[in-house]
Amino acid sequence: MTSIFVRSKCRPSISLVDAKISFFAITPDIINCIEKTDSHVMRATNYAILNASCSLTDIDIAMIRLHMYCIIGNLGALNKFIISFTAAHGAIATKLLLNTNIKVANGVSHCPAFFMTPIFCALLWNNDPQIIRLLYSYCAKPNSPDINNLFIEEKFHSIPYFNHINTNQNKPDIYWRDINQFSMVAQEVRALSGEHIFDNSWVPPTIHM
Repeated sequence: MTSIFVRSKCRPSISLVDAKISFFAITPDIINCIEKTDSHVMRATNYAILNASCSLTDIDIAMIRLHMYCIIGNLGALNKFIISFTAAHGAIATKLLLNTNIKVANGVSHCPAFFMTPIFCALLWNNDPQIIRLLYSYCAKPNSPDINNLFIEEKFHSIPYFNHINTNQNKPDIYWRDINQFSMVAQEVRALSGEHIFDNSWVPPTIHM
């Protein structure tokens, strides 16, 4: 006899604001202030360095910092970091950094491990299209599918909130996204990918490099 599984209740979800507070201690005042964003990124990066299982290279540290800026979502602070990195290392290094992926979600319940780029990170943790447009303007690619041929905005349903910077700070309970909060960034990435222009007045951002 074949068993039929019936969905008994909705998956527990939390708002984006609550998720940032719960998983990264990112409060609205940190998001809205460049100086507080910079301080929070520094603390999170130092914590990750101290708790790393091996010595981190300069590029590892730069990637942690970039992902933290993408998670927090302060447009000015993120732009400042990219400009500073470009001045120090050059445009090619910046392009490589913005398109490098890291393997995440090892040991996260209900979520197989996958590879995350900075723009994917920004999509999972922001609902402001300007964050996505900024990364795109520095040549971050929004249109690369994963090994299952799924595009990044198609994975919102299957990825719970979790801390991929400091995995030992993850919560035992699994919380999911309210997909409606991410409709604008999903539209933006589809437009940037040339899939669907949702507004006749939409124009792509200027490419800086």
